[in-house]
Amino acid sequence: SGTIDELSAEGIIPSSEVLGSLATLLVSNTAAATVDGTLSPLYAAIIQAFRRRRSLLLVNFETQVQVDELPWVRAIKSLGTSKVDATVAKYRTLQDCCATALLYWPETILPNKFISCVSDLIAWNDKDKFPFVQELASDIFMGSFTQTWPNQAKLAATLLKGTLYERYYKLDYDRISKMDAAAFTAYCRERAGNHGNYVAQNGMIIEQSMVVTTHNLALCFSDRIGLKQRLNISLPDMAQKAFKFICSETGNLGAMPWKTRLQHVKNAAYAWRQMIFYLSMIEEEATVQSFFVFSDKFLKQQEKTFAKKLFP
Repeated sequence: SGTIDELSAEGIIPSSEVLGSLATLLVSNTAAATVDGTLSPLYAAIIQAFRRRRSLLLVNFETQVQVDELPWVRAIKSLGTSKVDATVAKYRTLQDCCATALLYWPETILPNKFISCVSDLIAWNDKDKFPFVQELASDIFMGSFTQTWPNQAKLAATLLKGTLYERYYKLDYDRISKMDAAAFTAYCRERAGNHGNYVAQNGMIIEQSMVVTTHNLALCFSDRIGLKQRLNISLPDMAQKAFKFICSETGNLGAMPWKTRLQHVKNAAYAWRQMIFYLSMIEEEATVQSFFVFSDKFLKQQEKTFAKKLFP
């Protein structure tokens, strides 16, 4: 037993996907503490059972039924709350889960299952304050985005204007800060260009949406969740972990079957974006320069033909 941080540090929790599954227990217990004591075990069991259902991505912006929409859950919540400060407890759990996921798996985006789980901590009237976005599937992508995406993009614009991230990805944050859903979709299409069949095209549009929003990183480091100060000292190590992962994912692409190769390239691209974000959050220029010294030295230790691909 132990906290999620302790279990992750010891390698007992091997990935952010597994963390998402275990976070259900933490989330359910936190939520259960907000209702009458006699109903807490029942409420926790309901949430855990609900989270064991199969998660689906639906078309036309439809979503699966949420736990708070269940009539018996509404009945439980209407019977009063305990003296526990529900808002503080839920915020602390939300922050702990997100911090652990990024600290121990900095190369990996927050998985959909993890996002669905921690979203249970957010009250319906606070959903706009915490605009989490999920990874979309290109084969069922409907060609546009809801307002949640530009809402997160505006957080990114506030956080990252004037940084390496803005320069590297050539983002127009002045334009982004004024976007609605339609304008955000048009911007992502513009950046994606034209790429063959509709699945490939959809994939490029989705990829650009992840670049523009930072896919939940800006939300986590903004004052909404507040991880910037908490993870500040760990940012150099997080960037190095992401870089090492990129090298391990792409070091032997030529020997892989094409489907496996595509997945490795995708994983590496996600990790690269996250690495650029972490470097952008480091305030001391000397620390950023030390990362470049590390990456240069690390690449020189790799096989020459591979290292040449990543050298500027």
